[in-house]
Amino acid sequence: MSNGLSQDAAVSGLARIATAFERSRFDTLVLRWQGGGLSLRKAAPSDAPVPPAATYVVVSPKIGIFHIADTGVAVGLDVAPQSALGFIDVLGDRHPVTAPKAGTIAECCVADGAFVEYGAPLFRLFEA
Repeated sequence: MSNGLSQDAAVSGLARIATAFERSRFDTLVLRWQGGGLSLRKAAPSDAPVPPAATYVVVSPKIGIFHIADTGVAVGLDVAPQSALGFIDVLGDRHPVTAPKAGTIAECCVADGAFVEYGAPLFRLFEA
């Protein structure tokens, strides 16, 4: 090697760098030097959950106070198109929040009784 390191020493040094990187909180490492470089990227854990192919978000139709429907709306519930998910209370007027299409509730994004803005995400659903 031209910098005075033996090949064994260079490989040992790279192995120490790779081990330190693997134990770090970083997911990418890029090293550059005159005449070369090294780029490492951590792979995603193999046990990581695979998200479903398609999800959609139900958003608030109004500014107001969000209330979850009394029908037991919760994560994992299968819903049909136009199923009542809750309502937005605007000065005593109830504006319904419904599922636009069939799916399964993946996430309730807002707590019951929370103030929401127009277009705020309320639910995330997996497509049926």
